[in-house]
Amino acid sequence: MPRKTEKCPTCGTTVKKQKHTQQIQNMRMAYSKECLNLIDHAIKEIDQYRNIKFSETDIYGFLSQIKNCDGDMVVMAINNFIKANSPQEGKGLKYLAAIINNNNSSKTAKKRHEFVTMDRIPPKID
Repeated sequence: MPRKTEKCPTCGTTVKKQKHTQQIQNMRMAYSKECLNLIDHAIKEIDQYRNIKFSETDIYGFLSQIKNCDGDMVVMAINNFIKANSPQEGKGLKYLAAIINNNNSSKTAKKRHEFVTMDRIPPKID
């Protein structure tokens, strides 16, 4: 008997089961081919080590968590995630989304710091 309700992957509340195919396709359009291949590869790697396979709701939740992130940061974070063998350790999509968001916020903070320091005169070294 199929479930009529599912748990929201972001907040954990019970939601009515629905199809997210169109929303997933719309979110995927924002990324490059390389980025999409890496996202698919990461999802397959994580899914391989899980007992319960990902649903459309899980994938939609992951994509909605990283929707404001830069594509280069997504590629870099997924490469680091796979190199560290995190899927084998049981780390999931929430962990990967946190890595991507952290890399993205670090990049914006670094840009802001560079912009602020451009106007200053370098210190004199005696």
